[in-house]
Amino acid sequence: MEKVRLGQSRPLPESLADLFRRRQQQQPGALISLDVPSGLCCDHGNVLGYQAACAAVTLSVGWLKRGLYLDPALPWVSSLVRLIWRCGGGGGRARGGGWVQAV
Repeated sequence: MEKVRLGQSRPLPESLADLFRRRQQQQPGALISLDVPSGLCCDHGNVLGYQAACAAVTLSVGWLKRGLYLDPALPWVSSLVRLIWRCGGGGGRARGGGWVQAV
């Protein structure tokens, strides 16, 4: 049986890894990551290669990816927020669907 993997399985290209490294040096704490920071394994939380995007906030869509809350990922993920899609149709003001933060 083939193992199912989510996300990236290879290191970032060198030019992109260098871009993320320089960006973190020049503007630390200013990056928002959608789902998983680039260059990070979402299964194990380790950096694939030598550099990953260092996010101030990581917006995880749907289910939280296991690797995002493991120790190796913490410096790259920082603040983790889970977003879920809420369908509309209920009564009151919440008639339309949209992204909401899961608590």
